[in-house]
Amino acid sequence: MLLRNTKREETKLHKAAVAVIPAALLILYALVGVNQGVDLADTGYNIGTYRFMFTWDGYWTLAMLLANLLGYGLTRLPGGETLLGLNIYTSLLLGITAAAVYLFLKRKLPAWCVFLGEVIALGTCWCPATILYNYLTYYVILLAAGVLYLGLTREKNCWLVVAGVLLGINVFVRFSNLTEMAFILAVWYYAICLQKDREKTAQTGEKKGLGTYVQACVSPTLWCILGYAAGMALVLVGIAVTCGIPHYLQTVGNLFSMSDSSEGYSAATMVLDAWRDYLAQLSWILLMLAGILAGTLMFRLGGAKKGRGIKTLFYVIGLLLLLRIFWGRRILNTDYYSDGALWYFAVMFVVAAYVVNGICLFREKEDRNLQLLSAFSLITLFIAPLGTNNHAYATINNLFLVAPVTVYLLSYYSLQWVKAEGEEKNGTAKAWKQAAAFPVAAMTAFFLACLTWQTFAFQNCYVFGDSSSVEKRDTKIENNGILRGIYTTESKARNLEELSLFLENQDLQGKSLYLYGNIPALCYYLDQAPATSMLWPDLDSYEWEVFYRDLTALCGMNKEDRPMFILSVNRITQREPMIKKMQAIQDFLENENYENTFSNELFAVYQ
Repeated sequence: MLLRNTKREETKLHKAAVAVIPAALLILYALVGVNQGVDLADTGYNIGTYRFMFTWDGYWTLAMLLANLLGYGLTRLPGGETLLGLNIYTSLLLGITAAAVYLFLKRKLPAWCVFLGEVIALGTCWCPATILYNYLTYYVILLAAGVLYLGLTREKNCWLVVAGVLLGINVFVRFSNLTEMAFILAVWYYAICLQKDREKTAQTGEKKGLGTYVQACVSPTLWCILGYAAGMALVLVGIAVTCGIPHYLQTVGNLFSMSDSSEGYSAATMVLDAWRDYLAQLSWILLMLAGILAGTLMFRLGGAKKGRGIKTLFYVIGLLLLLRIFWGRRILNTDYYSDGALWYFAVMFVVAAYVVNGICLFREKEDRNLQLLSAFSLITLFIAPLGTNNHAYATINNLFLVAPVTVYLLSYYSLQWVKAEGEEKNGTAKAWKQAAAFPVAAMTAFFLACLTWQTFAFQNCYVFGDSSSVEKRDTKIENNGILRGIYTTESKARNLEELSLFLENQDLQGKSLYLYGNIPALCYYLDQAPATSMLWPDLDSYEWEVFYRDLTALCGMNKEDRPMFILSVNRITQREPMIKKMQAIQDFLENENYENTFSNELFAVYQ
């Protein structure tokens, strides 16, 4: 089908090795850095939601219900109460997912393309594996796409129902997953393609009308809708029994209010921000295309085979000069402790993915199953930014399906140029195609090599929210039960251990916490419950009216019951809404006679 033909009979040992060894390597690769890094913001913020899920009415506890339930379940496993243990469990899920995609796709695409694609996909995972509302979304999408692929290619309606169930359930991982209904476009595309193939096979010469294609789409669509409705109903019944539909709808309403309070969460902004990022990299893509054109002109002079050795040498020198340009302009960024090292080549890869998958989709006489995979890839790329304000970062974090398919298409189309070089047919078009063979193949290899190295080096150095090329993670935390065994910077380790020791010595570990200054992770790291419905009051989405209402609700409490405030010394965002919130907190502390009882380089405690 999609795999190249080979006369060599593979032994059972070889087949097992091709399956087991790469899959095991992917799982091990996902475990790199599980004992590295302490992020004071996003990472602990999400884990805190898991940790206090059933003892605290959190702002987004129900809005991301299934992700939080999975996170809570993982925290109950042996060692899962610690950051190290939870890192291991969630990274294993990540590695197993990459391995599963490899085992599925290697039957349809060359194994080396799929393996390289999964290495790239894992390397571009900048988001901590513990943030499950992202990763559980990806896992369910991949599973649904795999089931949908089997249902369509094998014409099994029961699989279409299962795919619908999975996508329906995924809405309750995070509400923005409603956009995954777009996968029905792939169903329609494949159904129309099959209908066209049937007409060609029949060779009746009779042209079918639009109604024929609509009819071909109706049956698979209805089966998918049935499954989708069943999946949503299944979870809604569970919500109705446990906490009630009205309470859930009220929670979901908070998400919609974010479009008004935070412009970055509007649907238009999320899509446009990602596309601005893609367009910003076009100049570098055009530079590589210009390199292909220049190489083609060089090889065309005197014929592709004349002076081939010297032409090849000159082109390789040209690639080295291009590498120097990328390095000098920091497109090839060697600060692997920064996400800038990942950014440029990863975004260029996404642009390339749009192009080659789009070509595959509309290319005549292409394998239909390959086109279906391309359709899944394009839909995944398009819906990835929806539900987040992370621009194109949301897209490059979810390349488990896209990367192997794109690597295959890039190599496959490049290989076609190489094969053209060996053709003996005459003609100007053939001559130009032969002249372009080496430049196209060499530039593709150059791009994939740069991308693979950048993502691999990035993944082995970077930890979200911690350390830099100047201040390394070289200190292991010992004096904190949650963080024990984790490496971070010397200053962060020292300040966290000082805070933990103070709370322990003063017997304050049972107090609820109010945190401000982009330090929401402290509730989890100190294992102390939040004082209000929002772990992270700094967020724009935590509207001023709700913030002020929750803060004033703490007024007049007796000293034994009132929460302890921990403020960041140097992490408060200097923007007007955040300054306004900080002023309100300072007024509250003064009016309620709070006193500063502890401070160090990072934190100040008020009781």
